[in-house]
Amino acid sequence: MTKLGQFLEVREDVMDESLDGQVAPEIGDVVTGQSPYIYSDPVEFFRRTYFTDSMLDIFERLLDTFEGKSKQNVYLVYSLFGGGKTHTLLALYHAFRNPEALLDDEVLAGYPEEKVQRIKAIAERLENASVEIVVIYGKENIGQPSNPLDFGAYKVQTVWGYLGHVLGKYYLVRADDDNLTVPAVSTIRKLFEDKKVLLLVDEIAHHFSHLKNSDNERDRRYAKNGAMFFDVLATAIYGSNTALVVTLPVSESLKVEKEYDNEVVISLWQGLSRSAGHATFSPLRTEGPAGGEIAEVLKKKIFKTIKGKDEVISIYRDVYTSNEEVFGMASDVINDIQNTYPFHPEYISVLRTIIERVGLQKTRDMVRITRIVVRNLVRQYEETGFAPSLIMPYHIPLKDNRIRGSFFARKSDVEIDFSSYGVVVDQDLADSNFGKELKGELGKIIVTYIFLKTFPYDQPTPLPVFPTRQTIAKAVYEHNLFEKEGWLPTDIADVVGLLTKAGKFIYLNTSDDGRFWFWRIANVREMINSKKKEILESRKGEVLARLEDYIEKMVFKGSVTGRKRSDHKIPFFSEKNIIVTREVQEELVDSEDYKLLILLKEENFVSKDVLRNILYKSGTGTKTYKNTTVVAYMKNGSLEKLMDYTAEIIACDEVKEEIKVKYGNYGRDPLERKQIIEVQTSIARRTQETALGNLEESSVEAFGVVAYPEDDDVSTTNASPASKSIVQNVYDALVQARKIETDINFDGLSRYLKDKANINLERRRILFEELRRIIKSNTRLPMVEDSKLKDAIKDGVVNLKIGIKRGDRVIFKRIYNERPPLHEERGEIDSIRDGDLIIPAREALEEQINSILPEEKEEVRGNKLIKVWFEVYETPTSEPRLLRDLVEKEGERYRIKEDNYESLLYGYIVRKYEEILIEEERDFLVKLYPKSVEGKPGSLAEIRVEVTPLTGGEEFEVELEVEEGELESTGGKVPFSTTWTLEIPKEKRRYRITVRADGLSKSDEVTLIPRTDVVEVPEITKEHIGSKLLEIKNISTLEDFERIPETLEGIATGHVEIAEPYEYEATFRNLDVALLRELIKPVKDFKPLLNLEVSTKIDIEPLEEITIDEWWVEALRPLARKAIFKIKKEG
Repeated sequence: MTKLGQFLEVREDVMDESLDGQVAPEIGDVVTGQSPYIYSDPVEFFRRTYFTDSMLDIFERLLDTFEGKSKQNVYLVYSLFGGGKTHTLLALYHAFRNPEALLDDEVLAGYPEEKVQRIKAIAERLENASVEIVVIYGKENIGQPSNPLDFGAYKVQTVWGYLGHVLGKYYLVRADDDNLTVPAVSTIRKLFEDKKVLLLVDEIAHHFSHLKNSDNERDRRYAKNGAMFFDVLATAIYGSNTALVVTLPVSESLKVEKEYDNEVVISLWQGLSRSAGHATFSPLRTEGPAGGEIAEVLKKKIFKTIKGKDEVISIYRDVYTSNEEVFGMASDVINDIQNTYPFHPEYISVLRTIIERVGLQKTRDMVRITRIVVRNLVRQYEETGFAPSLIMPYHIPLKDNRIRGSFFARKSDVEIDFSSYGVVVDQDLADSNFGKELKGELGKIIVTYIFLKTFPYDQPTPLPVFPTRQTIAKAVYEHNLFEKEGWLPTDIADVVGLLTKAGKFIYLNTSDDGRFWFWRIANVREMINSKKKEILESRKGEVLARLEDYIEKMVFKGSVTGRKRSDHKIPFFSEKNIIVTREVQEELVDSEDYKLLILLKEENFVSKDVLRNILYKSGTGTKTYKNTTVVAYMKNGSLEKLMDYTAEIIACDEVKEEIKVKYGNYGRDPLERKQIIEVQTSIARRTQETALGNLEESSVEAFGVVAYPEDDDVSTTNASPASKSIVQNVYDALVQARKIETDINFDGLSRYLKDKANINLERRRILFEELRRIIKSNTRLPMVEDSKLKDAIKDGVVNLKIGIKRGDRVIFKRIYNERPPLHEERGEIDSIRDGDLIIPAREALEEQINSILPEEKEEVRGNKLIKVWFEVYETPTSEPRLLRDLVEKEGERYRIKEDNYESLLYGYIVRKYEEILIEEERDFLVKLYPKSVEGKPGSLAEIRVEVTPLTGGEEFEVELEVEEGELESTGGKVPFSTTWTLEIPKEKRRYRITVRADGLSKSDEVTLIPRTDVVEVPEITKEHIGSKLLEIKNISTLEDFERIPETLEGIATGHVEIAEPYEYEATFRNLDVALLRELIKPVKDFKPLLNLEVSTKIDIEPLEEITIDEWWVEALRPLARKAIFKIKKEG
């Protein structure tokens, strides 16, 4: 048993190469028993025969004749070479002699039930038919004047003499045989008298064509009477029990095979067709994309059993449907596979086209070539275990000498000389053309298919039948191979796309509308390749100059064409400070600007000394701004590739002018010649576009080495081609190497300056422009764009690490006009200018306080008291304290009290303004100094109480009353002052004092705050390391809640509210934080989709005591000033 995969069993004779030449036996050999058993044994013959509809029609109509149901006696079986004529006669020969052979199970296998019943019915009728079979085979000696058949008693010279001899009535035609005259109708009728004869005549056209050109005059005279004899024969047997079946090598349109004499064949056709009882049959239906009945013939001749059709079709249907962008609409292919399985429809179509156009014999050569194909696949399966699910066009082995001999041998009867295509195969289908970029074998099967599909047309211009990307995909996708190699259907489109760019295929043509085909004349790529080689050998300087020009365009425009890409941007470096050069011919200007030198040299030719000179040298000395220059140069092996592409671009320009000269003489008419020139010009244009694209891509890859100053030496890093911009890749490489800082904040900048330049920005004054010069002069520091440096300084101001002095103005904290919301930034600055002075935070804060405190006042204007004062809130929800209470005056300046520095630095300073209407003549104002006191519980606090009149009238008495504490004096005439002594409580409390005069009463309060270890702060800093975290309060957004570290286990209290139009609110208490995360997640996910307005107020208490360490400082940094942290200080 010979298997091809799990579904196919191949006939044993297919593996016998010696039978390839006998795929269509001669009927004479079968009659004489000299043919192979597969043709001489009727059962084996029918097992390899596909009963076409036409063949069964002949059987039925012949039986009708012999059963007296029809007067049709003459059957013309016509086709060109290999069309099944002889096979049809053999089927009649075996069936009439051995009708039981038709009933063999294997013979009937694979047919629809309707056809099976039809064959059985024919077999049954044949059993009852008693017919004498006479075979006349024109390629054997059936008698001719110059070489008669000698039977002793007589010699036969003609086909009618041979017929009389076979029927045992030679005596009736002897005179006509001797005289080479055609017998009369009556004579011929006597030959068949009282007989049922099936007369099978094959190759009679060969017999007479040969004799017509004989040197013997009698032969030629006899040949002229051949058609007349068959005309008389057809007339004679009309209406009798005799039937005549004759094969003729002619098409339905009466085109005659060139091997035969046209006049002979046509005269035979006409003579036989004149009979009233004639019928014509073509043995094989070949129309239709699936090859008609050809596929069925191949199946019968090649395979013993065929299974798995439904499984295989299901696989292909799924793949085609899932990859419609690759295959397009593929329902037609699926329908065709239903008919052609296990052959791919394109196998049938391609092979049929080749056979018809290169002059082969239809079914005969289809079978012969398919035997070779299947035999190769079986051997591969036996050796490797791999078998395809379908037999594909590219399985036709173009390296097989038998195939090459069939396809490319010069044939005298074919107008086109296909021998040139052997050279095409050797050149364009060479294994060396299919490297990794074309996925090796995948590229080869694609190109092989294109070749097989198109070479038979020998066409210089595209035809509608030529393949496109989608038709190629359908023709080359074979599921088992793709699974084995790990290829995807999309790989086909990728490889096909690369074919249009691959210059190695010099006979492969492509059109602008995406069609591919081969032509025996080398395309314009051969001219381009030759011209490119010449340019590289003799015009190297020109190529380098053009390459430098292209690289400049690539750098500044993002494209070698010079048309600026819309998305092209140059990061970090300004265009005026980028230089592209082959040689370093002049020193770069020593300035604060960052400079990029793009050097067209490979790394082997760029020494460290050269780089050091570029980076550091200025005249005979050293640069001031040593930290500003970068050099990008090429990886080893890059220059040759870039020069190759550049030379190809130049070659395309020059070859375009030569196309008309080379291709102008091809073509059958002026229109076709014009089309040929247009095709080749288009190929040249696309080749140049591909070279330009390759140059762009490769230039980005080439400049892969970047040198920069580091610690007063030269450092290098590699640039990856992540973007389409050379400068962008250089920039990315420097960012990766941490030489360029992109997102530097104040803390990062401060660390760099402290570690690398011994500059502490938080403790010294420095002009911004001086700081910038330091950064651009010190190679230990990173390169920072001016805008990024300014952003870092602004970040320092915003986070209250530094302040800015601009002239007499101090820019530091924001002064609010009302109590701020929780998340307002505390630092306020809009820009940094060159003349700005960076100062430490404490200096900035004291200068700012000294600039605003003079604004405080209490003055009477008319009947109003105008009050201006400043309050400080440690948090937006805390009690206010008077700014004046937190400072003390030294000379003419205010100084921050040491214990109040953090409260002032991180608190909110609010400017308060009040207008009080003076309604009474004896109105007064009560002032308490200070308004709040913090101290140890049990200690005493002294509050100064002042009562001042608001009008300038006569003096009046006031009385004072307090709810707690003691007054030094309880009353007196205004203006009046006294001291109020209170004991600091254990918990924060407010105490009221009331002042009365003539029925008017006014009150004020003082706040006493016990100094404890528990405090609330707006952020966790290193100063809090070692303290205990007790609570995180006032989390007001979902995003801030997400910033809570997942390692914090705790309980949450608060609410989540969604505004209109959804109006949803959820309140919770002591809810597990992990559970709250899960509950809030859907709200967070839908927030951007539904544009939800969500507000929260969440407080979190840790389940276990958390000791703040460096990890917690960093983990809680994202919540700085976005929540309140309740901590307990230790020690």
